[in-house]
Amino acid sequence: MLKEKRLFQKPSLRRLVISIKFLAFILVMNPNVILAQEMHASNTRPEFAGGKNALKEFINKNLIYPDEARNAGLSGSVEVKFMINAEGKVENIKVMKGISKECDAEAIRITSLLSDWTPGMRQGKPVNTFVYLTIEFKGEKKIHPTLIIGKTIEKTTGLPLSDILIIVKGTNIGSVTGPDGSYQLEVPPEASYLECIGVGYSPKEVKIDFHSTINIELDPEYVIIDFQSPEN
Repeated sequence: MLKEKRLFQKPSLRRLVISIKFLAFILVMNPNVILAQEMHASNTRPEFAGGKNALKEFINKNLIYPDEARNAGLSGSVEVKFMINAEGKVENIKVMKGISKECDAEAIRITSLLSDWTPGMRQGKPVNTFVYLTIEFKGEKKIHPTLIIGKTIEKTTGLPLSDILIIVKGTNIGSVTGPDGSYQLEVPPEASYLECIGVGYSPKEVKIDFHSTINIELDPEYVIIDFQSPEN
């Protein structure tokens, strides 16, 4: 049996494990791309001109509430993922969690206008950095989806994942992703979470939270082999 706990009892081995984990991170990530939430403290994140307040003000000023959503009183948030390249420009905008076709399209449009960024830095050099941004649409009501669609992708590569089991937590309702990573699920009104299970990937729970589109990123599982522990 692998006993990771015992591995951390000696300082020298603890440093070795930290080094291994850091090396694994470097190997699996594209050397030109790093995730904003995983950046080391000695590096800097990308920043919109004027900071967070200026970013929020720009979105509030330029966001157009789609007529279809406004007439339906639809309220909710759209989460987008995009890249700030080494020149501070926005690229590769994708909706990760959406509430309607019209609101999702508007979230992509407003994100494409966010052109004035200082790029993220690593070891003193500008780098491509992924950013997640939530855009709010405020209406009179939030509508629980009856159908959820989306795709599963590997977080480190962005490639679609097939044969991933997506289950509505607490039910026997589920679906398996196709060759392009896509899935769709009918969900009961009381559903709150999706569970994602796949061989070679860490299990994940995702909150539904009124989203009708949920694209899911999964992390590969890693195993640390402890040569110090006796075999059973």
